[in-house]
This record gives sequence, structure tokens and C-alpha cells, in this order.
Amino acid sequence: MIGGGINGMMTAWALARAGAQVTLFEAHQLMSKTSRASTKMLHGGLRYLANFEFAMVRESLRERRWWLSQRTDLVQPIAIVVPIAKHDLSRRILIGLGVKLYDLLATGSGFPRSRWLDQKALRQRFPGLKVDRVAGGWEYWDAQMDDYALGLWAANQAKCEGVRILEYTRVTQIDSTGQVRFARAGQSPQRFDLIVNATGPWAEQLLNNSAIPHAHGLMLIRGSHLLVTPTPQTGLALPHRDNRLIFFLPYQSKGLLGTTEIDQSIGDPIQASSQEIDELSQCYADWFETPLQRQDIQEVFSGLRPVVRQMGRSLSAASREAAIETHGRIITLWGGKWTTSRQLGLATVRACAKAFHS
Repeated sequence: MIGGGINGMMTAWALARAGAQVTLFEAHQLMSKTSRASTKMLHGGLRYLANFEFAMVRESLRERRWWLSQRTDLVQPIAIVVPIAKHDLSRRILIGLGVKLYDLLATGSGFPRSRWLDQKALRQRFPGLKVDRVAGGWEYWDAQMDDYALGLWAANQAKCEGVRILEYTRVTQIDSTGQVRFARAGQSPQRFDLIVNATGPWAEQLLNNSAIPHAHGLMLIRGSHLLVTPTPQTGLALPHRDNRLIFFLPYQSKGLLGTTEIDQSIGDPIQASSQEIDELSQCYADWFETPLQRQDIQEVFSGLRPVVRQMGRSLSAASREAAIETHGRIITLWGGKWTTSRQLGLATVRACAKAFHS
């Protein structure tokens, strides 16, 4: 197993529970890259309903419930409000239909139902919001997590099942016979029955460096976030350009504002540009009376989201569905979401069993 992000960790755990002996190699610390730079949400993805990805949203909502059922104290339900501008009847109807469908797909999850909040309710809940420009807002429910701590919890579960985890062990090449080569001088190659490439944004690069053919590819999306001193009582999903929503959430006594969506290459620095910081700050200013000041920004963080390449689809319209590809003794995980990482792990177990017996 190569990759110590959440997809690699949940896959290693699933394989160990299925009876496999698993060694996991991570080039840095566990959960130190993409899986630690999320919007801190376990959610179905309200926006994906616009792309008619009903099956994926439903699976995500079921998995949201599973994460909450583990009672780690690292996952909490959170109310999120989408404010609707005055005279924007079409958005009020569209978002209303979306949150009601979200409720329907989440039937049996135990989460509260969505509801309409009027202007007075928004004024009480969100001091400083430009209430005079809104007619009200749709409130729906999702779950919020501490992604880093929850990832380490998953790592501990994997260790308890016997997974051997080696951090700071960079894999440079693999081959279809099961051989793994390492960056560290003097470290001999090792051979395994199967190799799972769960390196997230680096999955395609590892295959290319190893001259392994592959049918899939990745679009890499940089998402940047701000941690700011204004802290909302509950969550907001602020309508933004390209029909996107920018989340403004309470998180560890601060406000979390994000995310951006920037196309980038694997060799580019994973850090927010000044344009991204300005974009998030401007979105905040569009909806709040007092704009953010530089001293309000306590932290900036960015991560890469690997999305399976899709011809003719923009970043915002691209599906977050994962794919699993097998080549000889190599199983590669393409894409995937934090929320559905457990299901991706279970699907990988089935792919490994098929590859092992072929």
C-alpha cells in the first residue's frame, strides 16, 4: 500500500480486516497533505445534485452517518444556511428543491430536515450579514470533522488490525510484478503480491515514473482556505461565481472560509496565491457589512484534490466519482472523496481479490 492519506488508510484498514498482511508506505507524515487540507466536512455534496449525481450523493450521505456513528467526538452535525438574495426567485426555488432532495436522499440518517429562515432569523443568527440584501435563506444539515485527528484515528484502527505503517519512506517506482523501489539510498527493493497505489494527486505521476500504462488520468484542483477571527454561530454557504458555494464555518474557535478551485500541475507549489486570498476575502465582503482585514486572517492553507479527468467538463462541473484501475499486480485508486473513503477501501478489497486470483 502506497499513500498515507485517508483513502490509503481506509483501504489498508479494509484489506487488513479482510485478512491481508498490509505494509503502508508514506513519503511524509500520515495525513500531512491533501487529507489534512479539506473544508473539514463530511457531506453528500449539495452542489453535485446540479450534475444529477444522485447515487454518489446518496452514498456520501450514508457514509456521513457511518462516520458519525463511530462516536469519535471528532465529527459533529452542523447547520448550514444558504442565503438567498432579494428578488432572486429562481435561486430560491432551485436551492429549495436541492435541499429538499438532499433531505430525501438522507432519509433515515437522523439529521434534522431543511427549512426556510426569514430575514429576521438570519439577522439574529449572523450579526454583520448584509441582511437588507437577502430575502432569507435555506438551512440544511451536514457534518463537520477534524480531518487530521480523524485520519489519525483511522490509522490507529488500521494498526490495531495489523497494518504496518512506515512514514518518511518515499516510493519512486513500482512494476507490474509487484516490486517497489524507494528513494532512500541503500534501501533494497521489495516485492509484494499486490501493490495499491493510493497516492492521491501523485497517483498518475508514480505510474508515469514507473512506465506503467493507464487508462485514466487526473485533473488537479487546488483548494485554498482562510482561518479568520470572525466566527459564525453556524455554517454559511455563500453563493459565489460559477454557481459555486463558498463555505464559512465555525472551526476550532475561528471562522473557516473556503474553498477556491484552481487548476494546477503536480509540480506547482501547493499554496494559496494572493488572487485566491483576495477572492475569498471579496466573497466575504459581498455578504458581510465589515470586510476582512489582513489582521483578521490567522492562517491560510491549501490542498490538492485529485479528480478523475473528464473530457469537456469544467472544474466546477467535474464529477468526484472515484475509479479503480488494475494493471498486473498494481491497483490504482483514481480520485475519491474524504466522506466515501471507507467505501472506496471496500471496493479496493474486491479489486485486489480479483487481481490476486486472476
